[in-house]
Amino acid sequence: MSAGGPGDAAAPAPAGRSPMSRPVTDLRNPVDVSGLRVLVTGAGSGIGRGIAQAFAERGASVAVLDLDGERGLDAAAALPPVSGAEPAHLFVLCDISEPASVRRAVDVALAAFGHIDVLVNNAGISAVKPFLDMDPGLPEWHRVIDVDLHGTAYVTHAVGNAMRSAGHGGLIVNISSVGGATCSGSADMPMTGYVASKAALNHLTRSWAIEFAEHGIRVNCIMPGPTRSGLDALLTPAMAERNVRGMLDRRCGEPLEIGALCVFMASPEGAHLDGVVVQHDGGFLCIN
Repeated sequence: MSAGGPGDAAAPAPAGRSPMSRPVTDLRNPVDVSGLRVLVTGAGSGIGRGIAQAFAERGASVAVLDLDGERGLDAAAALPPVSGAEPAHLFVLCDISEPASVRRAVDVALAAFGHIDVLVNNAGISAVKPFLDMDPGLPEWHRVIDVDLHGTAYVTHAVGNAMRSAGHGGLIVNISSVGGATCSGSADMPMTGYVASKAALNHLTRSWAIEFAEHGIRVNCIMPGPTRSGLDALLTPAMAERNVRGMLDRRCGEPLEIGALCVFMASPEGAHLDGVVVQHDGGFLCIN
C-alpha cells in the first residue's frame, strides 16, 4: 500500500476494527483511496467505466471486469497509470451470470493484486417487455435476474470470501437503481425483472452489511437515477425528455459522478457509511 493511504499497513486498525472502517483523522488529503485494489464489474462502459475512472484518478489500482473483451480492454487502457509500486490496472473477461467465470475472474484479479479492498457490483442488464406477453418460460425475466441479482450474488460471494480470508476487511458497493424504489415508468417501459432485481439489491445490501460486519466488510448501495449509460438506448425520446423534466436539476447524471460517490464511500471520509442505500438521482425520487 502507498504510505499514508487508507490501506496503509503501517498503521494497524484498533482491535475489532477493519482498516477500511477507520475514522478519518486528517482532511489535508481528502478522499484518498491511493493504494487500494478495486474490482468493478461491467466496467467496460457507462456507469461502470465512470466508476473505474474515478478510482484510478484517485490513485487506486482497478480490475475492469466485463463480458465484452474489446470494450473492457479499451476501458482499462484508458485509465490513468498507477504511480509507484502499486499493481497496474487490468482487464478480466467475465460473465457474472456464470459462477465458474466469476471464480476465474476473481482468481486472476487476486493473482495480480494480492487482495481486493473494494468491490463495486455494477454490471446489469434490462429487458423491456410486458410481463404477460413473455413466453411461458419467462426467458427475459430469467436472463435479467441471472445477471442483475444472481450475478451480483456470485461476485459478492467470491470476493467477500477473499476479503474474509485476507482478514483486513473491505467495502462492497452495489449499484442499484431508482427503479428499485419506484415503478413510475412501468406503464410505458415495463421492466419487471430489472425493477425486481434492483429492489432486491437494496434489501440485500442491508442484509449483507449486518452479516459481513464481523469480518470488517462494509456494504453500501447507490441508486442512480437517469444517468448517461448504455441503458439510455432503451428509452423512447418522450421518456428521455420526461426523465429530464422529472429531476430537480433538469439533467441526467454522469457516470463519473456515480464513481465519485463510490470513491467517497471507500475513503476515510466515508468510513462510517455501512448498510446505507443512497439515491444519486438529481431529485428524481422526490417527484416520481
